[in-house]
Amino acid sequence: MGGIGGVLFERTLVPWLASSIPSLSVERTTIVNPKEEIIINEAQALEVATRTVYPTLVLLERQNAAGEVLDQASGAVVTSDGVIVTTSDVLSVSGAYMVHRERETRVATFIAEDSELGLALFRANVSGWPVVNWAEARDLALGKRLFLLAGEKDPTHEPLIAELQEGAITKVEGEQGPEVSSELLQNHPGAPVFTIEGRLLGLAGEERLIFAEGIRAFFEDTDISETDE
Repeated sequence: MGGIGGVLFERTLVPWLASSIPSLSVERTTIVNPKEEIIINEAQALEVATRTVYPTLVLLERQNAAGEVLDQASGAVVTSDGVIVTTSDVLSVSGAYMVHRERETRVATFIAEDSELGLALFRANVSGWPVVNWAEARDLALGKRLFLLAGEKDPTHEPLIAELQEGAITKVEGEQGPEVSSELLQNHPGAPVFTIEGRLLGLAGEERLIFAEGIRAFFEDTDISETDE
């Protein structure tokens, strides 16, 4: 009798109670598409951005007839056929220009100068070079993290060496545009300054950042179809 009563209780009374009293109902949830979150910290973001923009970094050298380096400045590639922008510190009436990018070394030809901004355009006759992405207004946030890449040549090391410096936007609206951490502008003429997303914010000038808006306007207003040989 006890066994029969147990079976009846399980098969009739328990289902009736479960349907009548919500608190006794058992809910089952099926996860069809589980969400996976991948968190990238700032160190990883900096590594990815650096690898992305390093191929657009160049080092321009002015050399004498014997191949000795008279002056040099870093710069950035702005067209795939080898137009680069750098600071005008390297310009002179004498000497020949060479541009280094990764493992390549090419002869560079002067195109134009903007003396007010302190910029110069050069061309290396190549094809397929990667180019910089320009920063936009949304990148101008106070405290925005930045990094600088300066090109260096080591005779014992074939690829172009990049010196990395980190900083931030310290003032959004300065007298000549955004202002950045002062250490980014020390001893790095022409070095491109990028946002953490890998967009070009400007070039390191003499005690100031030459903002990307001015660089882009100079480039777009210059006829680069012909260069002096």
